[in-house]
Amino acid sequence: MIAELPTSLGYLAPAMEALRAQGDFWSDECDPSALQEALMNRIDGQSPQRAQATLDHDRETIQQWLADVQDENSPGHYVVEYLAIPNLANLLFKAARGEDPNAPDDTATQPSQDGATADDGDCNEHMPPIVMDTPNGWTRIPAEEELFMRNGSQILTVSKANQHLFELLPALWRQAGEDEDDELEMTIANVSFGPSCGFRGVNNLGYCYILRVIGGFVQISIEKNDTKVDIRNVEAVFDTIRVVEG
Repeated sequence: MIAELPTSLGYLAPAMEALRAQGDFWSDECDPSALQEALMNRIDGQSPQRAQATLDHDRETIQQWLADVQDENSPGHYVVEYLAIPNLANLLFKAARGEDPNAPDDTATQPSQDGATADDGDCNEHMPPIVMDTPNGWTRIPAEEELFMRNGSQILTVSKANQHLFELLPALWRQAGEDEDDELEMTIANVSFGPSCGFRGVNNLGYCYILRVIGGFVQISIEKNDTKVDIRNVEAVFDTIRVVEG
């Protein structure tokens, strides 16, 4: 009997029971089809980036669950290794379309939301080490080290951060409001967007975030520039943020 899973992983329970029923699920003859189906249902309808972020988050959750239950024979260990397959979301989408998962990714030459393609030469050889879906109405601005997006006069910037900044910035934001004028005074709140969580600061100039995300930490700024920001639209994609190694 498999120990009770966290609510967010409940969808894996039938697949894990199917794995346990096979006996030695580490053998080459193990049939992972039930697990594949469960994962495909989990990410159905999501963009590739959001789907991969979902799977990465579930892997972290099941790793924590395994540490708690301390069952060396749990099929959860197999699930963790399966979720570690590179680009798993794309492979599952290909399999669902009846395509060869080992074939070259035909999305490489497909336009992105800002019209760029993945074979645009040097532009894509130096992609930022950050992945995030583009919010509705926003356009990406090519850059190497950071993500830049524009929506009219509004500018959104996402850059890599670290543990030190994650701990330091909220205190600096509070201090800025005490030391400077009212325009810089910030309202600070804890925020969570799926696997992305941390702090948000808001003042008359815009929005600032410091978040722990899959793969690391990011700092986000959104300049208002005298226009109202549809912040819910922007924050709706924060759960897709991942820091990747270049």
